[in-house]
Amino acid sequence: EDKVLGKEIKRISHNDIIFELGSEQVGFVSLDITSDTEQDIIVAYGEHIVDGNVRYSFGGRNFSFKMRLRKGENKYLNPFRRLGARYLEIKSDSHVTVNEAAIMPTMYPVTLKNRPKLNEYRSKIYDICVNTLRFCMHEHYEDCPWREQALYCMDSRNQMLCGYYAFGEYKFPRSCLELISKDDRKDRLLSICYPVNFDYCIPSFSIHYITECMEYLQYSGDKEFIEEIYPKLESVLSAFLERRENGLVPIFEGKQYWNFYEWSHGLDGSGRGYEQSKFDIILNALISIALENMSKIGDILGKPNQYRDMIPEINSRIREEFWNEEKGIFANCPDKAGYSVLGNSLAILCGIAMATVIMYVVSYVLVGNIVS
Repeated sequence: EDKVLGKEIKRISHNDIIFELGSEQVGFVSLDITSDTEQDIIVAYGEHIVDGNVRYSFGGRNFSFKMRLRKGENKYLNPFRRLGARYLEIKSDSHVTVNEAAIMPTMYPVTLKNRPKLNEYRSKIYDICVNTLRFCMHEHYEDCPWREQALYCMDSRNQMLCGYYAFGEYKFPRSCLELISKDDRKDRLLSICYPVNFDYCIPSFSIHYITECMEYLQYSGDKEFIEEIYPKLESVLSAFLERRENGLVPIFEGKQYWNFYEWSHGLDGSGRGYEQSKFDIILNALISIALENMSKIGDILGKPNQYRDMIPEINSRIREEFWNEEKGIFANCPDKAGYSVLGNSLAILCGIAMATVIMYVVSYVLVGNIVS
């Protein structure tokens, strides 16, 4: 695609200049800089400006690179490092003239399906969403174009679903699912992202992998591939089922496990909330859903299995341990210390929630009336 040129928007000094690309861009950085002397410069990149500078360093992460300039003109294109950015900031010790600061967009080739018939406002939202999805497609789906650029099961599940409608393309999601299936941990769970070389995982994301494989099968009809990775799916699910205690699966304990569900208080695995409990509704409801999805996969592939037969027991135990009769909703943990929309939404998806729970979730979505 055509090079996107940065426009100078702020000159902090002759040695510190910020350029804007007009919108989020993903690709290779292209620079043309004339330097008065041989020197090192820093090129920072980010998505927003804080305190007058591009936000590029925080939380132990640094989104910048150093470049050695010779005296005179320097033209630079790096095809081995892909950036996600809206802003570029060039910092130097001595004076430089920036002739060009640009991004050469690098996108996975897809054919966009016709946009649904929408009003003008919703059409803009749709286009922004599809554009964002494309920014997260390269070697595999990425959680974001700027930071990790990593493949996660929960993130990619949502991306794949949107991609089926936006692109009608299945080679890319299959490649992602195949890469994940190659992961090999002693505990049989899936690593936090792929590929990765350290011992860390989010247990709930392993369950989302089963869901995205079932959905891929339904949308693509690709029985051959799912047949190939079926033993992996069985192995992942068994890693949870073999840990059952009186019908429920306890959370995983240890520094290599992050019991994360979503970015909200008590559900982010930070140790501040109910996750100190041995059992929670979210993990067990997800397992109930995984049992149903494995049954669907088995039905399509013609594989006899007992997964659907296991659902009544875990659903019954979820209701026994997490239902709060007085409030008429499900709690996050057995001691009824906290409640969440996510936990109750998953109870609905499990098929164990009553109309009062559905009304609770609807009321929160509409008016923010969450029960504490």
